[in-house]
Amino acid sequence: MRFTTSRTARGVAALSAALIAAVAVPTAASAEDALDLETVEALPLASAPFSPRHCDAESDCVRGGAASDEATGDARVLAAIGPSISGEAYDEEGLPLDGTAVLFTWEGARVAEVPVAEGAYAFDSTMTPAGDYKVLVYSDDVDIASQWAAEPDSPMPARITVAFSDPGAVAAPDVELDDSEAFVWAIVTQKATWDADTLCVAFYDETFTTQSTSTPVAIDCAAPGQPVRLDRLDPDQYHAMRVAPRELTTAAAWKSYRGDDYWYGNQDVIWDSAAIHLGAPGDWWLADAHFTDVDWTKSGFEAISWMVNWGYADGFADGTYRPRTSVNRAQMARFLYRYAVDYGDPTVETPLAPPFFDVPESASNYTPILWMTQSGLADGFPDGSYRPTSAVNRAQMARFLYRFAGEPAVDLPAKSPFTDVPTTASNYAAIVWMTEAGLADGFSDGTFRPTNPVNRSQMANFMYKFWLSS
Repeated sequence: MRFTTSRTARGVAALSAALIAAVAVPTAASAEDALDLETVEALPLASAPFSPRHCDAESDCVRGGAASDEATGDARVLAAIGPSISGEAYDEEGLPLDGTAVLFTWEGARVAEVPVAEGAYAFDSTMTPAGDYKVLVYSDDVDIASQWAAEPDSPMPARITVAFSDPGAVAAPDVELDDSEAFVWAIVTQKATWDADTLCVAFYDETFTTQSTSTPVAIDCAAPGQPVRLDRLDPDQYHAMRVAPRELTTAAAWKSYRGDDYWYGNQDVIWDSAAIHLGAPGDWWLADAHFTDVDWTKSGFEAISWMVNWGYADGFADGTYRPRTSVNRAQMARFLYRYAVDYGDPTVETPLAPPFFDVPESASNYTPILWMTQSGLADGFPDGSYRPTSAVNRAQMARFLYRFAGEPAVDLPAKSPFTDVPTTASNYAAIVWMTEAGLADGFSDGTFRPTNPVNRSQMANFMYKFWLSS
């Protein structure tokens, strides 16, 4: 393969989210890996397989139907109940598996999960209003990879369509799990010039020749910012990832597509893009945030993508990240506060009046700044200011992260490792911890340069390394 290989993506536990759900009516897949689904017509109330008079507050009833209360003669609307979804999962030898089935909307929002017991699972009908869905099945055996419910030999999860609300059960495609498949979770970002409701992603292996002749080995689609999952990938090969702002759900659609797209690493052509080596089967995080001023050749690409995809930092309306722009004290508070929200429940007590004259209640970072100061991560100044627009330097950044980490014990050398950081410096312990933990490096001339401002790319790298070390 002629495109350039990148550093290995880093592993992470499965992603989470929450919303609502539904089911499947699959037919046979086409020769081009398409899954054509029949539309199920709604049953008229008269043909519903039960009598409305049997409905009460505890019963399952047809959406929009009505029943008469014999005691009062009052009519009431019945509960809305749709089909349930059921499926089977087994291993390569045909033995039933135990595990978990997870229901997603077709756009990628997590809806619910249910146990897989003795090879069977079912989602309750209350989870299944009309819509399009997909199902992911995990085994309790950690050596067996998870997989979408899909038609045989299809790189795309089955599109499970619910178009009616009458009670019933619909079968999802059977799932055969084995230990030879790797997969990647990715949250993809669209270009600033795009305004798409759906982004689709395709992975190609090393046999790629041209877009019109090469077949993707994995495909998934999701709304921008929602996770896509690419499976059935060979962990011993390098793969290229292509993103398009169109719903391309078959290999034939990707081969014929001539519209706007980009390749992993924010490149317009595959030959300039990066290839990803998965390393081993399992859960993997693939960073992929699209900014016009950050591509995979930049040292901060993975860290910046991680910062943005997890919501700790934002890009700008013009499609840039501005990696060389300095981080100020208000932005630092926001980065750490958002991170703390993901990994705990940061407590913030709202005072009767703002504690700093330069941070009004209307400020977008008011709550993060309150949290920073109330939790002891940052201090205000004697004149009653917080100075939110003041740039954060390397020494201050070290202190913020050191306090955020809980001020872990560190062996302080009697002689400073840096010529410009004396042992008497107030941030000496924080700087030594940063370097010993591998979060920051000194410079070749023996300095740390504590007064140098920290830019947005460097801050992403510091926080990314902190997360990896946690």
